[in-house]
Amino acid sequence: MIECCSAKRMLASIIFLGGLTFLILVIESHLTGNNRTTEPEQLNLTSSNCWLQENFEIIEQCQPCSGNKKKLYSYMLNIISNMSGIYISISKINSSSVQCDVDSAVVFFIYKYLKFNSKTCPDLYLVINQQYNGKIKVDISDFLFDLVHECELNKTIKNCLLPAFYSKKENYCIAGFCGVLRQLVKICETEHWLLGFRQSCLSACAEFSIWTKFCEVDLVTSIKRCLTVKNSEIPVDVIRLEQHLRQPVRMHNIRKISKTSTSIDGVIQHCFVEGPKMYLSDLIILPLIHVFLYLYGLENVSTFLPLICKWYKSMLSDERVSDSLTIISISLSLDVITEFNIPKVRMESLYKCDPRRYKTSEKLFTKQNEIDHVISLVDTMEVLQEFNYHKVKEEIFDWDKIPYHAHPKGGDLPDDRLLRKMQQIENIVNPILKIAECGDTIVDFCCGAGHVGILIAYLLPKCQVILLDNKEHSLKKASNRIIHLNLSNVSLLQSNIDYFKGNFQLGVTLHACGIAADLVMKACISNRSKFVISPCCYGKLQINHILKYPRSKRYSSSPLTIRDYIVAGHSADQTHKNEYSKSEQGEKCMKIVDIDRCLHADECNYKVFLAKMKPSTCSPKNNFIIGIPREKYKRWYFN
Repeated sequence: MIECCSAKRMLASIIFLGGLTFLILVIESHLTGNNRTTEPEQLNLTSSNCWLQENFEIIEQCQPCSGNKKKLYSYMLNIISNMSGIYISISKINSSSVQCDVDSAVVFFIYKYLKFNSKTCPDLYLVINQQYNGKIKVDISDFLFDLVHECELNKTIKNCLLPAFYSKKENYCIAGFCGVLRQLVKICETEHWLLGFRQSCLSACAEFSIWTKFCEVDLVTSIKRCLTVKNSEIPVDVIRLEQHLRQPVRMHNIRKISKTSTSIDGVIQHCFVEGPKMYLSDLIILPLIHVFLYLYGLENVSTFLPLICKWYKSMLSDERVSDSLTIISISLSLDVITEFNIPKVRMESLYKCDPRRYKTSEKLFTKQNEIDHVISLVDTMEVLQEFNYHKVKEEIFDWDKIPYHAHPKGGDLPDDRLLRKMQQIENIVNPILKIAECGDTIVDFCCGAGHVGILIAYLLPKCQVILLDNKEHSLKKASNRIIHLNLSNVSLLQSNIDYFKGNFQLGVTLHACGIAADLVMKACISNRSKFVISPCCYGKLQINHILKYPRSKRYSSSPLTIRDYIVAGHSADQTHKNEYSKSEQGEKCMKIVDIDRCLHADECNYKVFLAKMKPSTCSPKNNFIIGIPREKYKRWYFN
């Protein structure tokens, strides 16, 4: 092209471009001149002496900031660009230490113990929570951290109780004491042995595992109570641990291990809390017992807690453990107690599999005469007629228009389950589409691979959907499906239900197992949220540290006992895909339990509908409950 251009035209073009460039520079200089920051060396700092005319007091001479102080002060000037990492709650902070609660102190201890490399070390964020007064002092002089106020937290992290682990890349959060600590161990590749056989140490949730509940709830609560009110009675949970250490070890492949481990007459002894090897549970319990022994004195309790004291000394003989434990101290002055009351506890281990825990006289057998008794009691209450099955208007659901990864096919379901799963999802999603509103936050509790939640997120793009489950492998499947669909309105939370504290407008669950259905309902009622709940596994209902049964005041004030209630739950599981002699009885007992749930919601000022899936053959557990706060109910929802 340049050969076709004359010399005059080329010269004119060059002059034109040069002039245009000069003009742009002049305009830019004019527009930005008034906003340009004055350079520090141009400021006459000595010319202004207004500060000399004000009253002031020198508190401390200025010193060069340490690395931690720079981090502490710089967070106010900079926006944290990468919020991935572990979040720990604290109550106070100074230059080299923090005040926190015992559970946070345990997290600090394990974070110190684990040997992360520079590539895998998770960032540490300390979240100031002034609503509680932490009694434990932790030395953080060796930690690199960022200080974050609660109001600055990502919404996903705000939804759960701390400690929590958050991955920004996947918008994935892990909450819960044991869950977060397990995640820390998984990140540290050289420490996977702490999770034991098949990485199963403390993997079960506290609602179903006695051992997890002991480590995560019982012992932590007892030590917190000791820090608040110290008395002469030794905490029951400490005695339970002592009794646990007296029992034979129960673990996989025990015969093979007995040949290589310390044993007496072939019985493996407790070198550590779970057996001959140290696991994550030892590291969790150690700081708690360390605090207990500080308060009561090692020498004072060694006579009646010999195995705990022996285990404690054995743990401290490991230099790495003892070095990590030095960061924890207690700044309390309590009265010295030398005489103690020892509570009596049963001689049993903290495992469900311990045969001592199950006496034949205490086992629940669902005898027919008991089932008949329960049904006759409920018939006299005349509650079954108050909640007839509500007919939810069926909408035509066109699965052909649903993308593969939002379809149950995308969740790797086998062909023999696919059709029934699609029918179950239709029954749950249809009422959600009616009662959900634009901008709602919808939580899919016990979401599994996300069959319901992902479909809702696809159909309602203006709603935010949270997938919540305590199983890592299920959420990984859900995460892959979300990535393929490129959904931006979904976040994932690996947590038990009781660790979720976020605000939401609608809760949903499909076939929540046992007490999980009632935990979901409790979360929704506490938040005044609508809900669609499909219960399952009625035979697993049991009193726990969160819930009591029966749920409703109407049932609780009736002659129905807790044993009667659990008998009804066991019988409710006698419904099967193919009808048989007990199916009708099982259906009635299933309705008895679900009406208790409906009455409980009704007593909490909810408009409640009990419905049945169509076709009823899509699942043996085909009841579902729709609840809407009366102040939010609109007549056209189900007309």
